[in-house]
Amino acid sequence: MTEPAGAFGFRLFGGSVRPAVVRAVPAGMAVAEIRESAVWGVVLRSGEENMNRQFWLIALFLLLFQWYARYAAAPVVDFTLDDWALLHRAENMVSYADAWQMMLQEPDRPVGALALALFFRAFGDAPACFNYLGYIANSFFLLALIGIGWELTCNLYVVLLAGILFSTFPILRESFNWPTMICYGPGFAAVPASAYCWIRFVRHERWRDLVAAVLFYAIGLGNYELGIFLPAAYLLIWCWQRSWR
Repeated sequence: MTEPAGAFGFRLFGGSVRPAVVRAVPAGMAVAEIRESAVWGVVLRSGEENMNRQFWLIALFLLLFQWYARYAAAPVVDFTLDDWALLHRAENMVSYADAWQMMLQEPDRPVGALALALFFRAFGDAPACFNYLGYIANSFFLLALIGIGWELTCNLYVVLLAGILFSTFPILRESFNWPTMICYGPGFAAVPASAYCWIRFVRHERWRDLVAAVLFYAIGLGNYELGIFLPAAYLLIWCWQRSWR
């Protein structure tokens, strides 16, 4: 019996096609008839639900693994370098409204400057609070990253590998343990969130995904200039995804 398009993908990438359901399809049915039958609708829905369940189990594992990988050796790291200057500036603020003035002082990173002022004003001399913020921000980054891997490949192994590499990449240590860089964390997470929404737009052509992609990109670019060339990657993704249609 020939499987319809999509069933092999569920077999290859971790989904399950239930044998009992498959045997219910008469062996002499044509492929076109199988595709139109309600039986394969049940098969594909079952496989999709199974893959989604496995995806979120992997996501939960990666979130716990990230916590262990980043904080087992050093749960809390004290202030250093720019932290003290930023703390002193935040303590001299009359109110949170003064944080908007910080945006004017750094026009190249207005969102990042606002985040620095707000978080140092809110947390004060409490390094542990910055560590919690770093973990939360990087958890959103991780979820967006594995979401990108899932949208592009539908491969649970790719999702797992991407999450493990992100959770252990040495150069990212600062975004977990250095308060100054931690404040940029929420803005950093907006960059992969933008990419994820763009891929969703290319695949499903929903305008809300496009609006979200543009909004997250603006936040990420205003936070730190690391995503300045991201639109070039978006163009490549657009051409690549369209070529498969």
